[in-house]
Amino acid sequence: MNSPMSSCEGCGGPLSEAVNFCASCGRRVRDAKIVDGRYALEAELGRGGMGVVYRARDVGLARNVALKLISPHLLRDRTALESFKQEARGLAAIRNEHVVQVYAFGPHESSLFFAMELVLGRTLESIIEEHKGHGVFVAKPTALTILRRIADGLDAVHDAGLLHRDVKPENVVIEERTGRPVLIDFGLALKLDIASTSTSTLSGGSPAYAAPEQLDRSRPLSRRSDLYAFACTAFELLTNEVPFARAKSIQELMALRNMEASTPPSSLRPELAPVDATFKRALSADPAARHPSCGELAAELGRKLGAGKSEPPTFAEDDGKGTRPTDSIRTGPPSKVADLNVLIVDDDPFFAKFASHAVNLAFHGTNARIAIANNGADALRDAAEHAPHLVLLDYDMPGMNGVEVLAKLRNSPNGTRARVLVLSATAGEDEHWRFGVLGISDFKRKPIPMRGLLETLDKLTKDAGWRRAAVPKR
Repeated sequence: MNSPMSSCEGCGGPLSEAVNFCASCGRRVRDAKIVDGRYALEAELGRGGMGVVYRARDVGLARNVALKLISPHLLRDRTALESFKQEARGLAAIRNEHVVQVYAFGPHESSLFFAMELVLGRTLESIIEEHKGHGVFVAKPTALTILRRIADGLDAVHDAGLLHRDVKPENVVIEERTGRPVLIDFGLALKLDIASTSTSTLSGGSPAYAAPEQLDRSRPLSRRSDLYAFACTAFELLTNEVPFARAKSIQELMALRNMEASTPPSSLRPELAPVDATFKRALSADPAARHPSCGELAAELGRKLGAGKSEPPTFAEDDGKGTRPTDSIRTGPPSKVADLNVLIVDDDPFFAKFASHAVNLAFHGTNARIAIANNGADALRDAAEHAPHLVLLDYDMPGMNGVEVLAKLRNSPNGTRARVLVLSATAGEDEHWRFGVLGISDFKRKPIPMRGLLETLDKLTKDAGWRRAAVPKR
């Protein structure tokens, strides 16, 4: 085992913990730490108040996980140990795609660990900051979809009898390949039955998002305390600012919250005027005056901003220029349900044919359905009927461009499952960034040779766990 002060044999760099690879040079470290006989630690991902999180490899199931070990200095702290156990057990009781999933929990040497889903992506905080830096807002449909899905996860947390107590953009990860929002970091989580009967252990949380009763411990907490933090997160996602940004101290922040003197969102983004009253209610100092659940708040935001659940399932919009039926190419028996739906969206008929040939080669022998659309409206109409697993997407097209198409796809039912390969000759750095925010698997510049496209499809299918694509030798 490597000690905390050990050095890499390759570059001499320090190894803060026993991991599989040196963070400086990438050299494999011998005798890497194995936890619970199956999890090989590979790299440190971050440190928090309760412990250290590593990327680890489940050697039995051949998958990557996030593994959290309690900090050594907390091993004699009974309260900390109980909180660590509670975090793991609480998460294990929740089954929701927007809440990080726990795989295992137990002792390791003199410590405790739990292994959980590794969500690769970016925090909502970083996405908001990037938009703010570019002087733009997150598109309303995208923001509302993210909020609806976070609310679904939070309601599942509350239904399982837990409070998160630290809801904020930093604790939401947007998965890089799918755009799926996932709620993480349950280090401050508390059982609802304890929170609702006591005020003695309710400190913690982030002041910019915490409810008044959580900041001053004036009242027991409830699910509406998490709703307050969710409302602050929603406010920031829609406006690029937190509700009480003008507060210069905790005391001033608490005073403003108790006076319910939040900035109306329309003062920062005029088109949000329909939800000024919604946020006034959600940010009420009195928990009983707030919405009863995060889902109800998200639904009201959607209704008032034009994205309610009652909208038709098709997310296509008529561009006014007319559309034609999507030109579909099928492999395998037409009557059989496809194992893999592939959607090619490109207004260049020659490149579309080239791409469909590459997909046919890559998935030869499988029951794949390949659809070609030469505009965004057709693509979205087809996606509404046949949710795609893989999308090959151009940027510069008539009507909707590729970013607009992907934003609408991500907002649709099952839209987060699609792996997206962008193929464009014209998209610049700013467009590349916008695609990345929505979640793409890869970006390739046209023209691209057949072998290069096949190799890209091969890598993408391996990452997704689909049948390995065949790259012919030439």
